[in-house]
Amino acid sequence: MKFNQESYNSSGPFTGADVAFIHRAFGKNLVSRDDLVMILADQNLRQPLLDSRRLFEELKQQGENVDVSHYFFYYLQVRQALLRSKLADPRLAEYITSLVVELADNQQNKFTVRGIKVTPYIPLKMGVGINEGTDVNTVQIQADIGNLKLVVDGHYISSQKPEDGDNK
Repeated sequence: MKFNQESYNSSGPFTGADVAFIHRAFGKNLVSRDDLVMILADQNLRQPLLDSRRLFEELKQQGENVDVSHYFFYYLQVRQALLRSKLADPRLAEYITSLVVELADNQQNKFTVRGIKVTPYIPLKMGVGINEGTDVNTVQIQADIGNLKLVVDGHYISSQKPEDGDNK
């Protein structure tokens, strides 16, 4: 499954409600909404903003009363979990988030069919494990949402350069 690039608008895959949330979180006095949209449209400027712990804490503080898209709600959580684990590639966060959103939608649909009212955002429990090897690192990402579980296993080449003595 690939992240759907078509879901991007001029400010990324985010809705007007997401932009309004970011605007409120960072203070309307600091930047105009139009300037914020321009910042979000530029990947080099957008990523540090979205990686901000302040934005994540504001989301947690508002809890289920927050008015943002499902993608944005889960993206901030996934991104922070990956950053804590030193997995900084935003494409990985986008991919995992797209899977989590599908799981959340699936859970929501199951509850709706059964006539059960649930909160708009099903809580996400996420864990990231990394086993560092000399040449290759392995990673396992687990995300629990409702009674569904997502497990992503993979490996990546270690970015550490060998010590001078190891070049022989």
